[in-house]
Amino acid sequence: MTAMTLCLDRPGAVPRLSALHVNRARLAQPLLSSPARVKLLCAPAGSGKSALFAECLAQAPTGCTVHWLALHGVAQSPDQLCRALARTLGLEAQDEPQLLAGLAQLSAPAWLFIDDYCRASAPELDALLDRLLNASSPALTWWLSGRRRPHCNWPRLLLDDDLHEAAAGELAFNRGEIQQLIAQLPHALCANACERIFQRSGGWCACVRVALQDSNGRSADELKSGRSAILLDYLHHELFSGLSPELAQAWRVLAHLPRFNLGLCEHLFGAGEGGH
Repeated sequence: MTAMTLCLDRPGAVPRLSALHVNRARLAQPLLSSPARVKLLCAPAGSGKSALFAECLAQAPTGCTVHWLALHGVAQSPDQLCRALARTLGLEAQDEPQLLAGLAQLSAPAWLFIDDYCRASAPELDALLDRLLNASSPALTWWLSGRRRPHCNWPRLLLDDDLHEAAAGELAFNRGEIQQLIAQLPHALCANACERIFQRSGGWCACVRVALQDSNGRSADELKSGRSAILLDYLHHELFSGLSPELAQAWRVLAHLPRFNLGLCEHLFGAGEGGH
């Protein structure tokens, strides 16, 4: 729910929030007030991770330099990530040792947002990230978002009070936030639109936004009957396109069930395969 734009008072491209946006202090304030130098946010697609980080970026304190690196979930080599980080931070680093040295020497307060970290399992990339987090100066605050929790030494950071991990389950819109979004529309929706959207979406940000997308309100009706073409396109692009045909078919079956567990998956798709 964000776009990129150049900002005169910030270096490089920074995210621009949608015109249909509701500030969510209940999520942003714990992140902003935490003294931890690593802020971690891992949640599924369409959970509003980028929008939340963009909201936090806009509230960076005076004198703090902010940097935004959008990785779009793409798997990169460690060398590629090193070069991308060096460019983003304006460091003269050509390889990992030089980048580690540059990070350790940072003295001015700075926030580095890494948006949509690698979605696929990437042990070498995660190991590099772990080394970067360990080596960086306390002046640099890391903001990491992604659909997958990287395999880093989070317990050590947590014990050192260096980690603040946001709860993914809290990202869903509540009824009050959905009502605020409805109030921003240029047209009126029916009286029970808020409750209907909440019940059908469970507060999932992408689904709520789809329900409000159509300027004449028809998207809410489509959501009620499960016929939203926009939502189907979003699911295909963001989720199904990255799955094997077998996994995509499995999820199409599971989507018809209100709940499922490991045992049911084993029964439907075979022992071992169902669990996977």
